[in-house]
Amino acid sequence: MKKVFLVDSFSGGHHKIYSDKLLSIKDTIQVIKEYKFNDKSLLGYIKSRLNFIRRIHEECNFYNCEKTIHFLYFDSLYTISFINYFSQFTNTSFIGTIHRMPDNYIKILLLKKASKKMDKIIVNSEYMMEYLQKYNINNVEVVDYPILHDNLKYKDINVINKEKIIVSALGGTRWDKGLDILLEAFKYLDTEYKDRILLNIVGKEEFFSESYILKKSKEYGINSKVFLKEVSNDEFEYNINISDIIVIPYRKVFTGNSGPMTEAIYRGIPCIVADHSNLGYLTKKYDLGICFKCGDSIDLANKIKHMIMNKWKPSCNTKEYIKRINPDYFIKKHEKIYFG
Repeated sequence: MKKVFLVDSFSGGHHKIYSDKLLSIKDTIQVIKEYKFNDKSLLGYIKSRLNFIRRIHEECNFYNCEKTIHFLYFDSLYTISFINYFSQFTNTSFIGTIHRMPDNYIKILLLKKASKKMDKIIVNSEYMMEYLQKYNINNVEVVDYPILHDNLKYKDINVINKEKIIVSALGGTRWDKGLDILLEAFKYLDTEYKDRILLNIVGKEEFFSESYILKKSKEYGINSKVFLKEVSNDEFEYNINISDIIVIPYRKVFTGNSGPMTEAIYRGIPCIVADHSNLGYLTKKYDLGICFKCGDSIDLANKIKHMIMNKWKPSCNTKEYIKRINPDYFIKKHEKIYFG
């Protein structure tokens, strides 16, 4: 009997929810729930990942059966030359999911080399598949990034302020997520629009501090609700469901998927998205909202006005995308990849 071993180095947050979905498939087993990589030096970077692979070998080799090892976050592994170590695994095939596109040519070459030893490379959108195929990485399968929070108990909740249009920016305040671009957009909004909006900022405090956000809110006349901490699943769902609009102002260096965007679209909440890479592609192809010129606060202000003045309605394309991000679809796609 074939077994599928699910491998990740972190078991918290959305990593856990992601792996839990796959563990609902019969004959899947999770190995190595926690492993801290050493990224302080190049040598530490390589050695810690090789030790990680050795540990996987030790745990999986205990099972005397046909095996598939699925690296759920392959992004942090294909960058080292560990592929030769695969010869020590017996009766084993390999799958790797990447969540971000390689951001330089060296990484592309490393992924291309790794892909030759992999049965499948799974990506979370057609855009990523097309990008990899340009470099002759062809054993690629698309499984769209699913909603990970499918408890809709807050769908009809009393919102925090019924008189305002709630525009939300959710998630950690990392630099690449462009919160400053969104705050500056309010500088270019007329007072009549600013008065109608409540900017809801929720997530872990990282690059942009609470004091910075409050300073800019005061400077630009923003009605804001700021809650900076690592939120629970319930808190995250609550803040998705109270939103009228989700803004995704990510910079060009960001090439992955957005959990808040996926969750919003599934619930019929439109998004305003930077017009680059994977997220811009998805927004345009499936009518998930509107795009603004990446990094351009003036254009973002105009798109916020447009969204307020013109009620967004999902199209047939949007409804098709919503089917693709359903957790059941996600599970069935993986089941077919694992067992045919």
